[in-house]
Amino acid sequence: MATGNGYLPPKGQKKRRGPGTPPPPGPAPGQPPLTDLVDPQPIQRFRDVQERLRLGILEYSDAIKYNPWQAIITVALDAKTPPAVQLDCHKEIAQYLLPKLASIKVEGEVEHHHSVDPLQVLIAQWEVEEAQEREALPPWHPPGLEALDMHQREPGAWDLEEDEPDDAAE
Repeated sequence: MATGNGYLPPKGQKKRRGPGTPPPPGPAPGQPPLTDLVDPQPIQRFRDVQERLRLGILEYSDAIKYNPWQAIITVALDAKTPPAVQLDCHKEIAQYLLPKLASIKVEGEVEHHHSVDPLQVLIAQWEVEEAQEREALPPWHPPGLEALDMHQREPGAWDLEEDEPDDAAE
């Protein structure tokens, strides 16, 4: 069974007052009404309510000499504050003091060359360019070759025999 919160009926039901239903609470007898919080003219926009609330809190903070930023900094610098809470305080203050890194906007013109060549032709061109680059490179010798005293034969194969050419001649 759905029940209301005491003031409003559950969704879908109309408000009924029976003989046992107490009236909603109002100001206590002998207490002045809260006139400074109640506007005699109804506010039409929610933004107006937000602004009035913000200004009311600001006035109250000024009256009691409260600054939320100083309070957050005090909590962040207190040695008794847990490190996780200190970090949260520092992050909260930093976002107002330091500019956040914005994403980099890249502008310019891109030159695009569309090729209608078949893939096999493009791959063949790439292989020719790669072969030309390989020929332009200096010959490669494995590091430490001098310590092993290995020699390369004419066709490019390495002499892996244990006997040195000088030993075989003796």
